[in-house]
Amino acid sequence: EKQYPISAITSIDSAFTVLGDDFRDFIEKRFRKHLKVRLLTDKTEKSIELKKKDASELRITKFLSSELPLTTANFIYGNRIAIISLINKNPMCLIIEDAGVAQTYMALFEVAWSHS
Repeated sequence: EKQYPISAITSIDSAFTVLGDDFRDFIEKRFRKHLKVRLLTDKTEKSIELKKKDASELRITKFLSSELPLTTANFIYGNRIAIISLINKNPMCLIIEDAGVAQTYMALFEVAWSHS
């Protein structure tokens, strides 16, 4: 977990569609800060292309079952979680800074990670 300080669950397609350049900027800034990420995403052409760049973009990508709809981008980092709505062009973001909440989300992430 310490080696990968960011854990994420999101639809790559929706993140690029809704967040666009902001999402590209996030990837670039994370890379410049040498922050590694573990990513769970649905398996699409775009996410398969993204996975090919894992080594060069400090990421490990695993695919979730395609039946699961992902309508939010979820990030777990430190004692925080960030949830970004990916349903419309004006996404809402909720950040919760609470060690217990982050720990619970991390536990859920680990279960999903181990089954992907």
